[in-house]
Amino acid sequence: MSANYLAVLVVGLILTKHWLPLGPVKGLFQNLMFVVLLFGGLLAFFQLFQRVIYEPLLRWCLKNKLLFLSIPAVILILGGCVWLGFDRVFGFFPTAIRNTTP
Repeated sequence: MSANYLAVLVVGLILTKHWLPLGPVKGLFQNLMFVVLLFGGLLAFFQLFQRVIYEPLLRWCLKNKLLFLSIPAVILILGGCVWLGFDRVFGFFPTAIRNTTP
């Protein structure tokens, strides 16, 4: 565990020196505190998600496979309609059904 903390510290220092998110005027310490708070908060969110939300969400997804997999399928079809147009995505319908104009 201490190796992980050391790696996070080294990466945080390297990122702070090269990124300087608050600018060079604020100094290395304030930039380091910003990076630590930003990435510490992000890592804390991932830990919270993994410990609290992930297991019930995974259980629901495995219990409702068809419903869960229909969500990306609908997104894919809608994206294809936006990108190519409805007629090109659903071009296999007869012309009489597709044309609504007389």
